[in-house]
Amino acid sequence: MLAGALTIGLGLTPAIDASAATTNRSKDVYGAAVGADSLINTFVGGPKREQVAYRFRATDSAPLEAIVVYQQAGSGYGGGDLGSLRITLHPDDGSSKHAPAATVLATRSVPNPRQGAGVRHTFPEPPRLVAGRLYHVVFTNVHAAPASNYISLNGLFVFEGNGGTQPGIPRPDWAMLSREPGGAWSPARNGTITPIMSLAYANGRTAGVGYMEVWVRDPKVISKSRRVRQTFRVGGQDRKIASISVRVKRLEGSAGLRIILRRSNGKNLASRKVRAGKIARSSLASWRGSTWVTVRLDRKRTLKAGKRYSIVLKTKSGTRYATHAVRQGSRYGYGSGSFFSDGRAQFKAGTGSAWKSFTAWGSHNPEGDLQFYLR
Repeated sequence: MLAGALTIGLGLTPAIDASAATTNRSKDVYGAAVGADSLINTFVGGPKREQVAYRFRATDSAPLEAIVVYQQAGSGYGGGDLGSLRITLHPDDGSSKHAPAATVLATRSVPNPRQGAGVRHTFPEPPRLVAGRLYHVVFTNVHAAPASNYISLNGLFVFEGNGGTQPGIPRPDWAMLSREPGGAWSPARNGTITPIMSLAYANGRTAGVGYMEVWVRDPKVISKSRRVRQTFRVGGQDRKIASISVRVKRLEGSAGLRIILRRSNGKNLASRKVRAGKIARSSLASWRGSTWVTVRLDRKRTLKAGKRYSIVLKTKSGTRYATHAVRQGSRYGYGSGSFFSDGRAQFKAGTGSAWKSFTAWGSHNPEGDLQFYLR
């Protein structure tokens, strides 16, 4: 079952994770680097008695203290008493398919799984990971009747296949696999699902993909008078960039999309245009049709640590584009290293309007990010 912007966090107490950040994104990538059209759920158990594996590449040589995932129940998501989960950690098998090996490094039993975004699981004996190696978190429903007592895991979904990766996460560093009893592991839904999971290491650092809502039902229009931007303050260290990538769709018209890198004082550092023909046509109501587009800068630009910048999207009269935001999971316990914690998405509703945070559930929310990255 597809889900666009679900009511989430049932039974949870929001909590901000202030731990040090790391990331599962490429070292040369800065930004959200995540694209999504919806949330989608996969049964753990259920009629096909499925197993689910979240594959990841460790970013730290340290014990894995906890994982944070999105478990969902209710009509179309779960059944009966929601089953009984066994969560195990495995090394990669080293094959070209990169499936879980038989070796079990850690086990956690969850006889009464709860639902919601930000469900945290710890291991009784935290397994020590080695940076750079692939691992798998495997979810198995060990209930006596898993076909009728089960829960779902929510992931990020794109309509067009993406080979199991996001643009800023190298293959095969982050993927979701599934299998039925007696079957082989394979990419879930042809690689269109990205796991929503934050990894918490014992050294206080976090990693993963902690975007847990897709605001596809509240897209923002880009036109002559309406604009969107990602504003941010550079954290950590200076960053040199040579390109800007955004995920948008075209609604009407033939004018190009202008992508501007701007300082906080309003001065443009770079301004490049994407031809309209490179951006797929779609409608505002459709969840489909978003396209990643990239502009190359005429020369590398240095973004200074601690300084504020923005990526602004605009176009000319008679043409309209649209984009939607993905939501950072900070209030639900996803670590700051699992999303872009340096900024937020904003929009202008018209000429003379002020910049405001994207809207979700009828109010402005500063936790949204554009689907964008700099490289």
